[in-house]
Amino acid sequence: MRHKICKKGNQSGFTLLELLIAVAILAVIVVPILTAFLISVETNAKAKDKQRASVAASNLVEDFKGRDTEQVINAMTKKADGLYEKVEIIDGQAYTLLTTIDETQSTSDVTALDDESTDYNASELSKLYSVDKTLDGIYVQKKEQDVMFAKKLKKGMLSKEELLEDIRRDTVISIEKENGEYQASVQSTYDLGNGNSQKQEKTDKQMIYSGKSQPPRNLYLFYQPMYNGSLRTINETFTIEQMELIPVNIYLICQNTGDEKAGNYVAQVRCLEKTRSDWATNTVTHIRSNLPQGQLGRRGLFLTYRMGDSLSDISDAMWNGSDRYENVPAANVIDFKDLANERDSAWVYKVKVQAYKGQGDSRENESLVTYETTITKE
Repeated sequence: MRHKICKKGNQSGFTLLELLIAVAILAVIVVPILTAFLISVETNAKAKDKQRASVAASNLVEDFKGRDTEQVINAMTKKADGLYEKVEIIDGQAYTLLTTIDETQSTSDVTALDDESTDYNASELSKLYSVDKTLDGIYVQKKEQDVMFAKKLKKGMLSKEELLEDIRRDTVISIEKENGEYQASVQSTYDLGNGNSQKQEKTDKQMIYSGKSQPPRNLYLFYQPMYNGSLRTINETFTIEQMELIPVNIYLICQNTGDEKAGNYVAQVRCLEKTRSDWATNTVTHIRSNLPQGQLGRRGLFLTYRMGDSLSDISDAMWNGSDRYENVPAANVIDFKDLANERDSAWVYKVKVQAYKGQGDSRENESLVTYETTITKE
């Protein structure tokens, strides 16, 4: 009986040489990819470290700006004269903040005024804190605004002086809170100043602070003065509407103070706050200006104050008699300070904050971020 012999299939595999070649090719492909991946992970980690360090350092700088300097320093560890250390934990990671503070002299110290290294303290200060768009509202009036609106009120070919003659401007600053968010706006109304209140022109209402859950720290108004009046004639008013009683500093910064007509300039500040009982002990509106306190016959800002529920309830005659409130000067009620003529006894601090990853012996030797700023404090 004959049997068929069946041949098995091809059982040949990779030779050792083929396997080595395959491994070599795989290494050529995978190693660069793995290296790039590791580099990417390391880069992202460094970026996150730098971001956290930046948050820690900027928080400390904001503490210096917004809080009493001594309180901030006392919460830190003193390493040497002018050198302080603080550890912040961000997302579970420790960061050491090494802070250098140059506090060599105050503005009232005149013994070292010849030292150029401390010249930033040698002159009178303007008490303007560092402006921060996230905390402050800023309004800058365009130079051509007055002439543009005067042309709408007056017709004909007139010179600039003729256009602005008898023109009055009232700028309303409103501070409000709506749906849990704070906002501040500025709007100016122009009229002919001859009792014809029917003929007026208004600028668009400009929001200078809005959509934020915290109230504005400061409102800065850089405005062009109406130099078309006299010491006995007020052609410009600033009306501050404070129906929500939101504490705020309002800076009225007059431009072109060197104009030859500046000596005859009087503007009225009208501050209306909602009726309240604690006005004598709790100041809400704080007015700062580079102009002195004035009145009819004396250059500067004629300061007036009222309480009520609506601006429309108070006539011009009532405002003109409001330079005192219950025998307290309006300047005291609104905490007026003249930036121009008062020599500030504040300190100017030069602050340098360097943020390192880690703390103590595990702290890295190279700082991730460095912040430097100059801060004025009363």
